[in-house]
Amino acid sequence: MSYALVTGAAKGLGAATVLALADAGFDPIIHYRASEEEAKAVAEECLAMGRNPLLFQYDLRSPDFAQAAAEFVQKRRGSLAVVVNNVGEYLVGPISETKREEWSDLFLTNLHAPVALTHALLPDLIESKGRVINMGCAGLEGPKAARHSPAYRCTKVALLSWTRSLAAELE
Repeated sequence: MSYALVTGAAKGLGAATVLALADAGFDPIIHYRASEEEAKAVAEECLAMGRNPLLFQYDLRSPDFAQAAAEFVQKRRGSLAVVVNNVGEYLVGPISETKREEWSDLFLTNLHAPVALTHALLPDLIESKGRVINMGCAGLEGPKAARHSPAYRCTKVALLSWTRSLAAELE
């Protein structure tokens, strides 16, 4: 059996991604932080599709999130085939009004957590010839200035650069 881990999978785009992966034949690992009821509802939909979903509750801002996720995955039978780093905090506001703590939190959530998670799961992904998908909506057309969400854009452009570098390394 092949697993697909999706972060922030209880609602919105994450939940839709889980259902699409379940429909494609993957057993999803549904990560959530606080949305337990929503995560359980997504799991029920996966069960109805004949899949075997797993729930993984953890705050990805925790320093041990990546290690905990790797241990969770390694305890399962089967292989990890897909990791979707979907979680992303969005901050609206100009640079002049963005507090240092907000900047740091955004980088922790949008860049450091996906990098740490991918790094922790890389041996499993290499073994299974798996894939990493990093979600974001900034930077595909090249770095641009952003007036309304510069901190978010910076984190996602950095994640895009990291993703491309990892892909080049693993070619």
